[in-house]
Amino acid sequence: MADALHHQRCRVHPDREAMARCPECKHDYCRECVSDHGGRQLCAACIRKLMDKVNIEKKPAESKLRLAMLLAFCFLLVWSILYYISRALLLVPMETHD
Repeated sequence: MADALHHQRCRVHPDREAMARCPECKHDYCRECVSDHGGRQLCAACIRKLMDKVNIEKKPAESKLRLAMLLAFCFLLVWSILYYISRALLLVPMETHD
């Protein structure tokens, strides 16, 4: 295995020998092209894919929070409008209702 890796070349830098194989995409890379992520040596493209996946999973929670905040704002807006309308109606003299 080490001998086979020794003859492999980096996918990004063909003039360099491969140091590691990304476990996600199974391509060979030099030291400069891999990073430690979660205890594994991954290439930049695979790290980007994993981070995109994490960001997609977070978005539903953020959208639920935004929806809750929007509903609370709408409720307060409608309540305040109705409150001030009722206050204005209380200022109208009773004789005008006859």
